[in-house]
Amino acid sequence: MSIKQHETLFRNNVQKHCSESHVPKLLDSITTDASSMTTAFRVSGEILEYIKTGDWITVGEISEQVGIAPEKSIKILDFLSEFGFIEFDSDNARIRITDLGERFLELPEI
Repeated sequence: MSIKQHETLFRNNVQKHCSESHVPKLLDSITTDASSMTTAFRVSGEILEYIKTGDWITVGEISEQVGIAPEKSIKILDFLSEFGFIEFDSDNARIRITDLGERFLELPEI
């Protein structure tokens, strides 16, 4: 799936599952410019693809896999967690995909 397709699916799913008043605020919490937004959507898709096994994965492993610093990935992981795409175990700094995250990955390509 292309970056643009991931971005479109991600944005549509966020808008479907959230009230309209929350969507801009939450999307802005990830980034404020267009090229960074595309990167945030790409990284979000990469994270979900990587963790689709359902196993617990550490934040460090995720950051290494997608090639960004852990401090930068935290904002995206917080976003994915807030919307129910991932479950966050903050005591052990690890995440795993939820049923909603798995359903998101199963959405058809546009």
